Amino acid sequence: MLILLSPAKTLKFTPIDFKIVWGLPVFLDQSKVIVDRMKELSLEEISHLMAISPALAQLNYERFHQWTLPITEANATPALWTFMGDVYKGLDAASFSKDEALFAQSSVRILSGLYGVLRPFDLMQAYRLEMGSKLKVGEGHNLYRYWDKQIASYLLSELNGRPSNVIVNLASQEYFKAVESISELVRVITPSFYETSSGKAKMVAIHAKRARGLMTRFVIEERITNPDHLKAFTSEGYLFSEPLSKGDQWAFVR
Repeated sequence: MLILLSPAKTLKFTPIDFKIVWGLPVFLDQSKVIVDRMKELSLEEISHLMAISPALAQLNYERFHQWTLPITEANATPALWTFMGDVYKGLDAASFSKDEALFAQSSVRILSGLYGVLRPFDLMQAYRLEMGSKLKVGEGHNLYRYWDKQIASYLLSELNGRPSNVIVNLASQEYFKAVESISELVRVITPSFYETSSGKAKMVAIHAKRARGLMTRFVIEERITNPDHLKAFTSEGYLFSEPLSKGDQWAFVR
């Protein structure tokens, strides 16, 4: 079983108090091609591409121009302890024990517009680049076309030999679109999270994002490898809803 997460736009490295052997992203060669393309863009082009302010465009212009190989502990930080945002607040990797961190390394994969896919221990240099960006790279007119089926093929190889040949999709629609072809080959369970208001279940984005992190933490703390055990998730008042669930689209309501 593998859990898929989206990255976050906000980055801030959180130090950890145990020693881990860090790794490198599996698609660094492909990442360099993207970075080289981004270095060709002006500030205005970056601002337009990402729909961001001039100040954020300046920050990311500098990030891409500072991005360099080789990636080392001196110029990069581990992915799971670098991403911030609602999902990662719910996940709270900073409080993991070493054993929990090791289980996360085996169970969690973070989809990325720049790196393709990141494992928790993979060192990454700061960046911002949404998977849905219409960046022309090589013969592709966007990042979906650039990454094509590379990420899905990698995830399939990762699933080989696991007790459960299942993807738990806790990524956003924008990011899962990059690997949706995998649905034709393996089972994909997509949990969704709802709030009850006036007797109706409604999805509230900020709460749903946090809940994705909470469920990921639940899997790690309980060492879950059987996807059916996800239905026992009750963090912060959520309960599995059989009536609202359809097939492998699982609903959790509070």
